[in-house]
Amino acid sequence: MNQDIYNRFASQIEGREDEKVPGDNGGRTVFGIDEASNPGDVIFALADAAEAAGRSVATDPDVNARAYAYYSAKWADWDIDYLPAPLQTSVFGACVNEGPGETFLTLQRCLTEMGQPIKADGQMGPTTLAAVGKVPTDALVDKFWRKRVEFYLTDANKHASQIKFLLGWENRVEEGF
Repeated sequence: MNQDIYNRFASQIEGREDEKVPGDNGGRTVFGIDEASNPGDVIFALADAAEAAGRSVATDPDVNARAYAYYSAKWADWDIDYLPAPLQTSVFGACVNEGPGETFLTLQRCLTEMGQPIKADGQMGPTTLAAVGKVPTDALVDKFWRKRVEFYLTDANKHASQIKFLLGWENRVEEGF
């Protein structure tokens, strides 16, 4: 993940996902990193230290450095660099919000609907990456975005406590994350 992409991503979530919101299944969140999925991550101690010192968590250099390191590692783990540039931030944002397994299933379902005979197994591997290269990127991005919105609508309909997050999820998709 390069610094420019991180800066865009961080500005998208800064101030929106830096707290404990009642009903949020992720629990306390700092720069979009939720404590339920990342218990004991140092970012929470860094955020506490910044707050105790009267500094803004959003602009604290230690918190930002940890968030950048965290997301850069995830970017690499999820093989985002192997995707076409127009698809990278959308797949990355989906991995952060929905989890990589659900994201890769969604991507694979899109590819299958676009005529690529691949197995939807929730893994980003060579078969999925090859299939991505065989379809028009713009059409795949559009289909992937629509599937993500459908996912969020379904989730909100299943879990009433999540409805309050729907607009934010849709905005994230619209903004390319």
